[in-house]
Amino acid sequence: MLDILGVVSIVAKFLLYISVLTAAGTALVVPIFGLSQMKRFTVIAILVALLASLTLYGIDAILLTGDLSGLTDPEILLLLSEASSGKAFYIRLTGLSLLFIGLLVNGLGKWISVIGALISLYSFTQVGHINDHDSLLVSLSLYVHLLTAALWIGILWPLRNMALYGADISITARIAHQFGRLAMAFVPALILAGAYMAWVSFESLADLIFTGYGQTLLVKITSVSTLLVLAAFNKLRFVPQLREGNILAARNLARTIKAECSLVAIVLIATAVLTTVSELP
Repeated sequence: MLDILGVVSIVAKFLLYISVLTAAGTALVVPIFGLSQMKRFTVIAILVALLASLTLYGIDAILLTGDLSGLTDPEILLLLSEASSGKAFYIRLTGLSLLFIGLLVNGLGKWISVIGALISLYSFTQVGHINDHDSLLVSLSLYVHLLTAALWIGILWPLRNMALYGADISITARIAHQFGRLAMAFVPALILAGAYMAWVSFESLADLIFTGYGQTLLVKITSVSTLLVLAAFNKLRFVPQLREGNILAARNLARTIKAECSLVAIVLIATAVLTTVSELP
């Protein structure tokens, strides 16, 4: 049964995942698609990521001592900084700091933010069940999985806003078409990396179906599959209509993107549960 720390940990991890993937993804899509920097949006995501990181760091300190004294005990905090979760925290802090600095600098700032985004995503490869395999290929698969997910999440909100409020529908059509072409390369990478990590995590199909970890992963897989269907529907129907100048297609695209955002939230909640209360079979 979950205690209060377990619940707080799940919420903090969900906020951490969605904020880092959003901030990193936004920083990555800006130079790829020639978008203007969404500074306020990205700063909010960075602040949420920092707050969630500090919360999880504090929870780890409390778990080490069994009470709140861990939050102020120098020895405990030093011990935690040398653990994998502590190293991930400081790597993430470095990445988020660079990402933020990039927002303040003109010209090369967007590339500083890209470096910060890549470092922030790398921090997740240092912790979690997948990291326990101690395999370079598994870690690389996780990083590819994170990178492709960040690209997908990063484009969703800007594209939705362009579809709803963009003055020139041709720009929305161009960005959506470019994203669709890029997705043809990174979506297979997302699927293959995820499938490989699932394969090394389970010894049999029964473990996937009859264990709590496997059932939670199935929720995640089902949500991702639905996401792929929606994305394919956008690419094959609404984007071609957009390129023909159909204004109604922009509204339909915005609605499906909103549905995609909801599915992303379900995927990340499932991930937070997997990394908090579920054990590998």
